[in-house]
Amino acid sequence: KQAPIWNNNSIIVNGDFAAAGDRFDADGNLYAFDSLGYLTADNLIPGWSHHGGGGSGRVEKEGSNHYLRLDASAIGRTHNAFYLDQQTGILEFDLRVPTAGASDTLVLKVGDQTIGSITLDAASAAFQRHQLVVPSELRGKTQTLSFQLIPANNAPVNAVVNIDNVQLAAGGRSGDIIPVSLAAIHPGASGFGIIGWTSTETRTRAVDLDVSENSLRGDHHLQFGGQTVAHVLFSDRVADGGANSGQDFGVSGQFYLAPPTASLLGNTDFRGQLQLWYRVGEAVSSVSGASALIASLENGTATISQINSALVDDGFGADVPVIDASASYESRQISLGSGEQIQQWVIVDSANQSKWVLVEIDGPLSEVDGELVPRHDLALYRAESLAIQIVPGIATINDGDKVVSGGATVLEIAQLQQRLRYVGYPGVSGNLLVVDGLVGPETRHAAGPGL
Repeated sequence: KQAPIWNNNSIIVNGDFAAAGDRFDADGNLYAFDSLGYLTADNLIPGWSHHGGGGSGRVEKEGSNHYLRLDASAIGRTHNAFYLDQQTGILEFDLRVPTAGASDTLVLKVGDQTIGSITLDAASAAFQRHQLVVPSELRGKTQTLSFQLIPANNAPVNAVVNIDNVQLAAGGRSGDIIPVSLAAIHPGASGFGIIGWTSTETRTRAVDLDVSENSLRGDHHLQFGGQTVAHVLFSDRVADGGANSGQDFGVSGQFYLAPPTASLLGNTDFRGQLQLWYRVGEAVSSVSGASALIASLENGTATISQINSALVDDGFGADVPVIDASASYESRQISLGSGEQIQQWVIVDSANQSKWVLVEIDGPLSEVDGELVPRHDLALYRAESLAIQIVPGIATINDGDKVVSGGATVLEIAQLQQRLRYVGYPGVSGNLLVVDGLVGPETRHAAGPGL
């Protein structure tokens, strides 16, 4: 049985309503009121008709843009049935309210469950982006997605709303642990590895986060300005009952993100995205004895031409890739403590729509000045990136009695620690907790008496 492939860009079909439906001609223009096309149209919209979808909401056009309109004569629209993956935590859409309705509400449902509502008591001239959390209990199932106008006390609907660019994304609340499966994106693949992280808060610039690895547990700490702002736990330590419980991350691609709980750039809460860069699969090429090239990469003087010339087939059977001369690269490191680090260089080849990463590795030992030292080699892997959307908030608090009794799992303890970080309860040291899934003096102090 083939595993479903997770792709947040294809879960919602026609979320931008560019395929406008049978009220429009082949050029995307609305049929004339008295034309045969208009008279025979059934308001069918690709992705939003049949197979569990449908409704009276209709597509309208403004300039070259198409969007969904809801009003008193067209109060709702439902997307066709789709599979909602476990890591699909955020619903995003653009909303404009040309006409307000003081008692009207836009209600959003996944299946039969309401996941959010927006009061429509104020008009807006421009589209605004909205994000809602999809509860975890709704994921991993076939679902529908509905937008509906609801008036108060059976009063008539007065509001007019426009909806556009509907999509689902990986992510969740800043006060929760967010599970992510790279294997769901790359079924059958292995050889996963972390390259680095970038943080982009709403309406701010992107900033790179430093990554350090705990030498005992293998957890990653994400740091900004010398402070730890987020944590990553991997599947080898976290048993969540899933198929990847206890497996090495390189095989499973499963990790658990404790995102930033506060803004890194002076805002109150963290709202935005964390972009993960990662590698997948076996090395596709290598450079043996790469000390000179590594030195050039470290000081930023290496050229793409030099990199191409140095790459050789390493015996895995893949063709040696040719990277376009217009590509760019940047350095990424993971600190291992004691001055050691994993040195990596991400290469973005926009011309060929590909991404790569060069990883410094130890080659065979050789004698230098009477000592055996490893040769410095480079391995080239395919690189990918994943945007994880974060919104402020917190889910239902853990069952504290289970944590106190010692029956809690690493994941349950980590969830409690993250929520304590979110509400600002420090450990005995006065610092926010390290999210490690272990109960110690810091966690007991933050949780209060009884833990």
